[in-house]
Amino acid sequence: MVEYDYKCVPVPRSIMIGKAGKASHEAAVSVYERIIRDAAKGGWEFDRTDTVTSYQKAGCLAGLLGKSDEEVNYKLLIFRKKMEVKESSSVVSIDDIDNDEPKVASLDTSSVNKNGNNKTRLILERNTEFSSVILMEIYIDGKKVIELENNTTEETSIDNGTHIISAWLGNEYESEKKEFNANGNDIYLQFIPTNKGIKIN
Repeated sequence: MVEYDYKCVPVPRSIMIGKAGKASHEAAVSVYERIIRDAAKGGWEFDRTDTVTSYQKAGCLAGLLGKSDEEVNYKLLIFRKKMEVKESSSVVSIDDIDNDEPKVASLDTSSVNKNGNNKTRLILERNTEFSSVILMEIYIDGKKVIELENNTTEETSIDNGTHIISAWLGNEYESEKKEFNANGNDIYLQFIPTNKGIKIN
């Protein structure tokens, strides 16, 4: 049986292409191509596109001026990767079977977590804006795994074990390197840009 792991990568809402001209559309398309190529290097294959709508509440002053909540649409590229699912089985010897009381073979699930595989789900949130850089790059064990726009939350999954996570905002800000242990339970991490770098909670 084939199972897939999925991840979502946001596409920038606006793309700077310079002066208008014959090659302007090529510059916009190259942004998509770069995201797809980066994902392919990690074994991810393109699956589909999707759109997510979020609503941002108007601030106090905006509310007094009669402004309503802002609707924001995010375009997502969705990728998938085949997962290896190990099926455990036990063989019952004919000598172990008692005609009066049949015995039932049991499955060994000691190496399988509650999600049925050796993966841990990561929930990553970028909170508040302190930089003009649109995308924050998230790295795990030195490899870029996802990009976060401001005030967005994305999910991905990693193999169980000990990992190092860090973040970059262009060449402006770099986070501390934070070690964490993935053991099958969901992990929530928040990235907060400050004037001293990127804080990870």
